[in-house]
Amino acid sequence: MPEQSSTFTAIIAALAAMVGSIVATVGGSYVKGSGDLQIAIENSKAAAELARAKFNSDLVMKALEANDPEERLRTLQLLSETHLITDLDVRAAISKYASDRQNSPAAVPQIQASANTLPPPAPIIANVRIYLLAGSVQKSVSFQSLSRQFSSAFYKVQEARTINDNTRPDTPEVRYFNDEDAQQARQVADYVQEQIGVADVPAKKYDDAAAKPGYLEVWLGR
Repeated sequence: MPEQSSTFTAIIAALAAMVGSIVATVGGSYVKGSGDLQIAIENSKAAAELARAKFNSDLVMKALEANDPEERLRTLQLLSETHLITDLDVRAAISKYASDRQNSPAAVPQIQASANTLPPPAPIIANVRIYLLAGSVQKSVSFQSLSRQFSSAFYKVQEARTINDNTRPDTPEVRYFNDEDAQQARQVADYVQEQIGVADVPAKKYDDAAAKPGYLEVWLGR
């Protein structure tokens, strides 16, 4: 087997993080009541499968980030040889792709890593439910990417819609309604701030007796 590359080492670390996220998600499901246990188990299985499929894609993208074309080729070979790619068809395709370019590693393209494509940190409370809201069509353009990124990290994105609400500020904020959600709201706000490129996205508590723990509103402004 070729000598292990720094990119491959980063992939191993990412794999460990993904496994930790899956375990946390499955574990969180079991804190629900017994009546919801079967649904929680099925949801956890589905989430784990989605995570594995996404991670197969992420592994390949990570392999293509290296500056050295020979390292990119070597890492693709390692992905196949070590069976980190669990999908047999995908693994066979990667193996053939790397083999066909064995004598021309420069033909393996480089993918630039982007912080804006990284998912948020895993949820720190159970049953996080996010509502994406915006006051204009222009602000709603971030719905799709934010929904995808939050979902990939096992947040439940319940809805994304444009609303006309004059009680809300012109600028973005994250609303939470229960004290135990304060830290989670701050984590979500920090991520949204980075993704949409604004100076500050505050996390603010509002009073609403009907809002259950874990309910967050991400307001993207007008």
